[in-house]
Amino acid sequence: MDGILVVDKPSGITSYQVVRKVKKLIGAAKVGHGGTLDPLATGVLPIFLNRATKLASFLTHGTKKYRATMKLGVETDTQDRDGTIIRESTALPKDPQHIIDVLNSLKGAGEQIPPMFSAVKFRGTPLYKLARKGISFERTARTIFIYEMTVQDIRLPYVTFEVACSPGTYVRTLCADSGKKMTCGAHLVELTRLQSGNFRLADSINLNQLQSVSKENGLHNTLFPLSESFSDLPNIRVGNDLFTLLKQRRTLTVSHLKNTSPAAIHKGTLLKVTCQEDSLIALVQSHSTNTASASPADRAWKLVCFFNPHENTIH
Repeated sequence: MDGILVVDKPSGITSYQVVRKVKKLIGAAKVGHGGTLDPLATGVLPIFLNRATKLASFLTHGTKKYRATMKLGVETDTQDRDGTIIRESTALPKDPQHIIDVLNSLKGAGEQIPPMFSAVKFRGTPLYKLARKGISFERTARTIFIYEMTVQDIRLPYVTFEVACSPGTYVRTLCADSGKKMTCGAHLVELTRLQSGNFRLADSINLNQLQSVSKENGLHNTLFPLSESFSDLPNIRVGNDLFTLLKQRRTLTVSHLKNTSPAAIHKGTLLKVTCQEDSLIALVQSHSTNTASASPADRAWKLVCFFNPHENTIH
């Protein structure tokens, strides 16, 4: 069975442990996850089954939405509750509006330095493995974007907020940075991912429910509709000649496309390619940002897989 499960990850286990549990429960040959959640975090974790694993790296780059609770007055080395306390302060903000203003100041484009305790790799090694050995060094700041920031509750020293942000944003770093702006320090104590791209918490199933469903052999009813996963992808219509090349598993060059492709598509983007004479949908990865200026021999589209909307299958 190919498809996508939206799992409500429990706290206290890693994303990889969720993958192992799902694989054991349903007996799938290949299982992968999209968008790692820290062990303390709960919420949306897309799990890709069998041939759908081809799509894992493409369908988890959409906007992320989280509900987070941070504790003011305490900083930890991991920026969350699992770390060691490195500084404490009793000088908490007295005005709730000041807390709201600080969090709102994070909206828009900004720079964020990935924490040492993270899965970001340095020369092939995850930073958290280096951090556990006491190794720390300067990291390059990355551009992030905060689309929405809403304070839900303030009960000092705890502050709960919801944030919609770009992929790669560390919410615990938002907490730590907010604490620094308030001069009292802060760290993340609870985190729930509410949304990852098209996948939402309302679409999720927890591991206990999944165990019951798998025993009843009704797993197909719990899968996320594949067509909804692709709903936001750019859709390009081509003629039968180009679609035939894709069905032959050919990588298309700029000379193949001529004026078929839009002038500017981000490199690495997943595209839907359709043909009037065929019911299949080709999912291709763009390799050229601008076909108008690229060399005719440059790669433009590489086939990832085909999707059959009538059978809801990937091949």
